[in-house]
Amino acid sequence: MMALQIKYQPHTIKALFALLMFLSAHVAHCQQAGLDSITKKFDTYRRHALQEKLYVHLDQYFYFTGETLWFSIYYVDGSFHKPLNVSKVAYVEILDRNNAPMVQVKVELSNGMGKGSAFLPATIPSGNYTLRAYTQWMKNFDAGFFFRQEITIVNPFTKPEIEASKSTADHRIAFFPEGGQLVYGLPGQVAFTITDMSGNGIHRNGAIINQQNDTIVTFRPHRFGMGRFSFTPAAGQEYRAVVRDHNGRPVVHAFPKISDTGYVMAVTENNNQVKISVSCKPNGTNPAFVYLFAHSRNVVIRAEMKILKAQQCEFVIDRNNLREGVNHFTILDEAQRPVCERLYFRQPSPALTIRASTDQQQYGTRRKVTLQLQSGLRDQPVPANLSVAITKIDSLSAHNPHDIFRYLMLSSDLQGKVELPAYYFTPNDADVALATDNLMLTRGWRKFNWDKILSSDLTFAHIPEYRGHIVRASATRASDTTKGSVLTYLAVPGKQVRFRGARSNARGELLFDVGLLTGQHKMLMLTTPNQSGNARLEVKNPFSSEPAAGISPFRLPAGAEKKFLERSIAMQVQDIFYEETSTQAAQPISDTLAFYGKADETYYLDRYTRFPVMEEVMREYVPGVFVRKRKDGFHFIVIDATNGGVFSADPMILLDGVPLFDADRIMEVDPRKVKKLEVVKRKYHLGPLSMPGIVSYTTYQGDIAGVEMDPGSISLNYEALQQYREFSSPHYTNQQQFGSRMPDRRYLIYWAPHVTTGTDGTCTLEFYTSDVTGTFQISVQGLAKSGDAGSTVQTFTVR
Repeated sequence: MMALQIKYQPHTIKALFALLMFLSAHVAHCQQAGLDSITKKFDTYRRHALQEKLYVHLDQYFYFTGETLWFSIYYVDGSFHKPLNVSKVAYVEILDRNNAPMVQVKVELSNGMGKGSAFLPATIPSGNYTLRAYTQWMKNFDAGFFFRQEITIVNPFTKPEIEASKSTADHRIAFFPEGGQLVYGLPGQVAFTITDMSGNGIHRNGAIINQQNDTIVTFRPHRFGMGRFSFTPAAGQEYRAVVRDHNGRPVVHAFPKISDTGYVMAVTENNNQVKISVSCKPNGTNPAFVYLFAHSRNVVIRAEMKILKAQQCEFVIDRNNLREGVNHFTILDEAQRPVCERLYFRQPSPALTIRASTDQQQYGTRRKVTLQLQSGLRDQPVPANLSVAITKIDSLSAHNPHDIFRYLMLSSDLQGKVELPAYYFTPNDADVALATDNLMLTRGWRKFNWDKILSSDLTFAHIPEYRGHIVRASATRASDTTKGSVLTYLAVPGKQVRFRGARSNARGELLFDVGLLTGQHKMLMLTTPNQSGNARLEVKNPFSSEPAAGISPFRLPAGAEKKFLERSIAMQVQDIFYEETSTQAAQPISDTLAFYGKADETYYLDRYTRFPVMEEVMREYVPGVFVRKRKDGFHFIVIDATNGGVFSADPMILLDGVPLFDADRIMEVDPRKVKKLEVVKRKYHLGPLSMPGIVSYTTYQGDIAGVEMDPGSISLNYEALQQYREFSSPHYTNQQQFGSRMPDRRYLIYWAPHVTTGTDGTCTLEFYTSDVTGTFQISVQGLAKSGDAGSTVQTFTVR
């Protein structure tokens, strides 16, 4: 048989080469287009999904019921930690171990700061509690990233309840394959955490065994119950973990599910080079490439594509190009689906420097202390916002695991409890570096919802409260299945009158912006008479329903009875002798001007002859409003000062800011209860409301003169923003120091939630010691406009 010979002509070779070049360029173009698409979607999401962070500085961390918890809030953006001024309300709550709220307050935020307090009532039992804080906008994201702080509250009047353990186990274990999954035949690392039943890390030895009960690998924690081990799962095998309890008895635990196909990643570091290795075991067609997307606090660091050779590839990033703090490495497949994720921590350099020094190191009781504060950045003075707490420290004092710098750079970007955050900020220490990487391995794959990012879903359930508190409610019709277009009114009578209107959306939701309303108020919500009784109204709870992380079990310190008694007596003395000053609230600066501004006509009825009925008042004194009585009752006709003539429709009638849709009802009000009458002779628009003139009555008491509301309306007592209470700190003269018989048993001798250093970075504070002796701690937290944070702790003694 004759062999077939093919001869390629020169022009054929050139054509094939051109085709290969075209195909290569086309593939490269598609790959780059995919990379650009991921980056664009992430950037779009970043611009619409502003990340907020809150840090709360507490005056102390151990309290007795009857005392007041004082706090200062730092509100920053999540990317650069600069002070924010978007949300105007922070929600602060104290939750027990069952996530039941003990105290809940709403606090005003202004220019990146907030301040408030929480009185601890005697109904709170002794125990450990979680204090957490967040904004409405933060509720769109994982509640695990709310600010959280464990505190201890002791009720000296009740016997503490020691919670019985609900489980016979003495530990929990969780496994975290590096990158997120284990694949048969592919080597990887597995991190683990071993904790007690309250989530605190403990030391236990363990092993991984196969189906034949052969020990494949042994492991033990390194620090805080965290560790790692190398592991290559063999095909067809199933594995279990065995951990010995405190009695040495083996306890069997489930091991993570192992996949037949998928991706694994490994991160290593050498000579300031961070290497990210990717291995793949495909399902069917071999993938050609993968993407690396590196980002930190919503800032893109690197977006890169690599060709898979023998189902492996490697990315290299210069460590100095990573951001200080927590970085995210995400691997995406050809279809732009995230398949692996890993956290990496770059040790941050010290930022804002704060120094605190007293004029003496030792003082007597009731003596003046002069405290000098200095703030600087890289050896240069800078102004900063500071908060200062000075309290006695003893065996009862709980240790503060957080400061603002370490919280913003580490704890705020991780879910769950971080034990002793300060430990991870020791540079150039191999032991610390290993423990830090273990922490990163056990906290990855949780921060971002990539499905939301890649789908370009920019809808959020909660809007930021950028003007003030928003009351959320719902209106649902009883007669049909539709929920939208229910026109609803919200009225807050009183000295701070609020009147708002809203139309429900398709989900029946209502939003009422009441601004910076403070204090407790009676709130009324109602619809127009034609919808009254047909729409069910409900005010929503503005606090988060998501549970908080677990807390440590409460244990009474051994031999603390004497300290308890001293502290309890001190608390009761302060409550008895200083009750008036301790509960004094600062008067809010409120705008008493009505929502419509200055009225066209204003009548103070005390300036006129008083008539016994409202009809005579209207006919005799108010020329801008004509009163007509028809078959269906009274009607008001308001002059249209803008266009001339009169409005054809009835005006909006308000009594202490509450709408009355029937003029007959205002005619029944005793005029002697009315202080002021205002008339707006123009069409006024307020949200969805269009009012053909306004006739507004204001009573002396602001109590709507006892007028009954429509049956379909709802009335409730509503706590708006907290009225800030001033911290009471006495100033002693020489006579008061030695001659006053009033006791002073303050353990917290000074609290300043908002102190600003000048352009020279300094400020001076003065305060007085109490009758309590011992060692006192000065705790200062601070933040500069640049986003650099810092803190300091100093002590002095009182004898």
